[in-house]
Formats: sequence, structure tokens, C-alpha cells
Amino acid sequence: MTSSRELDESAASVPPPHAALESAAMTPFPGVVPTRAHPAAIAALVSAFVLPILAVPTAHWAIRLTQKHGRRGAGIAHTAIVIAYVNLAILAVVMVNILISASLAATFR
Repeated sequence: MTSSRELDESAASVPPPHAALESAAMTPFPGVVPTRAHPAAIAALVSAFVLPILAVPTAHWAIRLTQKHGRRGAGIAHTAIVIAYVNLAILAVVMVNILISASLAATFR
């Protein structure tokens, strides 16, 4: 009959504790190396905050480019579209409020 110590070490074939660190250092993790997003997607995201009317066509163009060339950045372009449309909606509400308040101010003079 074998002792429990022999069964634990040999039957389970547990590697020594330092073996995991050595194998992790030798093999790179997938996805750790950053890849660049398409510059059109970055430009669309930046312009979504500054000029949302320009960001919409730029983001659609960036989506087509990322699909055509297989590059990264489609998610950034989709985010730019959403931000641009939200900013355009906010601008539309503000402009309507300004026009209504100006017409009401002119009516009650």
C-alpha cells in the first residue's frame, strides 16, 4: 500500500509552482498586443463632440472602410454615430426652444 503523499504528488501529476510562471512568460497572451483603429473612426469620434453634423457621414464612411479593409475601429465609428445623433437631437431641441422663446418674447411686447 502506498502512502497518501505519493498518491498526491505522482497520481495528480501536479507541476511545481514555478512552472506556471515560466510557461506564462514564454507564451504571449492573445489580444494583448494593441492594434490600431482606423484613423477615420478616430476622426469621427472626435468630430462627434465638436461638429456632429460632420461626424455622421465620417462615421458611416469609417464603418465601410473597416469592413472593406478588415481593420479595427467599427465599434468606435458606431459610437461616434450614436454620440453625433444624440448631440444633433440636443441641438435641435435647444434651437426649437430658442425659436419658441424668441417668438413668445416678440408676441408679448
